[in-house]
Amino acid sequence: MNRWLFLLLIIAFIFLLPRSIVLSQGDQYNNRLQLWHYFALKGDWTSASALEPKLDQIDLIYLKSQLEPATLKKQLNTLIGKFPKTSDDWLEITRINLILGKTKEAIDAITQAHQLDPIRDDISKIFYQITQK
Repeated sequence: MNRWLFLLLIIAFIFLLPRSIVLSQGDQYNNRLQLWHYFALKGDWTSASALEPKLDQIDLIYLKSQLEPATLKKQLNTLIGKFPKTSDDWLEITRINLILGKTKEAIDAITQAHQLDPIRDDISKIFYQITQK
């Protein structure tokens, strides 16, 4: 009798399972994209590249432009050579330096951004978060 009850419970669970638990293809794609992003932020480019065949090339081009060290270094060199720099330029330099693990350079850049635009909330917030560590 226990066997039939167990079987009945399994069947009921399968048919009563909420459909929201079953992931759509879009949700599955988003999860792969987020996993790629996670690996990239951790610097695990081997694991990230293993997911690339299942991702759209347009998404990868954009994400790599935001996270890949070689691309970030090129962007950083371009921004450093720019004169005069706006507060947005300094903010981008800060972002890139943080991703590359250059904390001192990030602090210097956010300080420059804060000096140029001390009343801008997003810059002030980042400035105080970074400099208070």
